[in-house]
Amino acid sequence: MEQETLQLSLNDRLFTWFEANRKNVVTGGVVVIVATFVIFFYLDAQHKKQVAAGEALARALMTEFQANGRVTVPDGMLKVASEKSGTQAGAQAVLLAAGALFTQGKYTEAQAQFERFMKEYPGHQFSPQALLGVASSLHAQGKLDQALTAYKTAERPGSSTATQAKFGQASILNAQGKASDALSLYEGIYMELREDRANPLGSEAAMRAMELRVKMPAPAVSVAAPTAAPLKLLSSTNSPSAK
Repeated sequence: MEQETLQLSLNDRLFTWFEANRKNVVTGGVVVIVATFVIFFYLDAQHKKQVAAGEALARALMTEFQANGRVTVPDGMLKVASEKSGTQAGAQAVLLAAGALFTQGKYTEAQAQFERFMKEYPGHQFSPQALLGVASSLHAQGKLDQALTAYKTAERPGSSTATQAKFGQASILNAQGKASDALSLYEGIYMELREDRANPLGSEAAMRAMELRVKMPAPAVSVAAPTAAPLKLLSSTNSPSAK
């Protein structure tokens, strides 16, 4: 019904435009007008494509929530991602599927979907989330060096995932025995978020920093070596030879 309404609306707009520009069509403005028609039809088709993709994603989400209360089975999302590739809904479906796979502990498959998003939707507004997803998947697989590099890539200044990426780095550095570096990151996160009480990462970072400080050995205190007292020379009267 909605698509029929859109079609009628389009027909009405085209007819009105044609009537208003009849003289131009007859007198030679055909090329410009045809080009306008092509662009108009393309934009309208793109709009319909986005609407249809959004409806497909909504149906898949509804099915998931009705069955599980959350998105836990990625099959429906992957179907939308493949069938509606290139649309906003298709992009969201890839991320939702990746998240569901990660929740299931299928970290390798989740990583593949996050990387798929980066490949198919370069420069997308959700790219930081996909980068963080790749790093988290590598981290969960125990690939710490690769995960650390990925977290650093996800730490884009001003992005919504920068703090989480720092947190991931700190966790890995601590696991690698680099407590001092981890402490520096945790304390930095706390300082950034100390005014943002709604963000739980701030208090979590403060707690982990405190735990690290307790475990770390106290810095050695340098104490000046005592000066040796000068030896007193025995007087000749007290020496054994004088007696």
